[in-house]
Amino acid sequence: MQFLSLTHYPTHGFIYTSEPEKLAPAPNQNQNQGAPGPVNAIAPDHSPSPSMVMTTIPPSSYGTLFQHFTYACQPIWSHRLTLAVPNGIVYEVGDFRVRLGDVRQTFPTARVRGTVVEIEWRGPSVVEAIPVDREDVSFSAGVGAGGDGDVDVEAAGIDLASAAIEESDIDAEYAATASLIREFWGRLGVEAREAILIPNVGTEVKDRLRRWQKAGSGVDARVDTSVDGPGSVVGERSDEDPDPWSGADVARQFMEVLRFNR
Repeated sequence: MQFLSLTHYPTHGFIYTSEPEKLAPAPNQNQNQGAPGPVNAIAPDHSPSPSMVMTTIPPSSYGTLFQHFTYACQPIWSHRLTLAVPNGIVYEVGDFRVRLGDVRQTFPTARVRGTVVEIEWRGPSVVEAIPVDREDVSFSAGVGAGGDGDVDVEAAGIDLASAAIEESDIDAEYAATASLIREFWGRLGVEAREAILIPNVGTEVKDRLRRWQKAGSGVDARVDTSVDGPGSVVGERSDEDPDPWSGADVARQFMEVLRFNR
């Protein structure tokens, strides 16, 4: 379980945790020689990449929940380490935004662990053309020819209707963006460990697309508290946080880079 807060996403904190270990039937074995039938045994499924669940919480609850785990759950959960990136620097380079800072371990002992660089693509994006919630969809309906629900997102530079975007388009955009970031990073001539396109990137964006498409068909999609596929939990939108899932993809990558056993 990992807790993460990012100053450029101040409306919520992130929690990333592995799902319970799955149990699979073990091969049938006789209880003892001459036993009439097999014993139903259960063996743990040691998957090399356990599925993870991402959730977000308000800043006011972040510290309280962390204290709960460190105190009330001592027998089953222990605080391994704390890392911080204080006094980071942000650069705008064309269509890229670059954030960098020193990674410092503050618990259990203080020491410098290295430097982390976040490169964000800020150019035209299909993802940014997808409204955050139903209110955005209602506000945007009627824009475009015939009032058919087309959305003109000025910041994204793309004019699309919900029917024109598919989940495969989101995967393609993430892959193309990763290539642009790799090319940008290659020009810097710095060798570093990469964390790009880790599993479940785009999960919340795809769910946002589904809600937009449901809203366009007249289905009330404002509240969905189900678990929507591996790696995500879809929750109710709070009035104080218009987009509780903003930054989830960035948080996943930070958590993978800063994982304690790397």
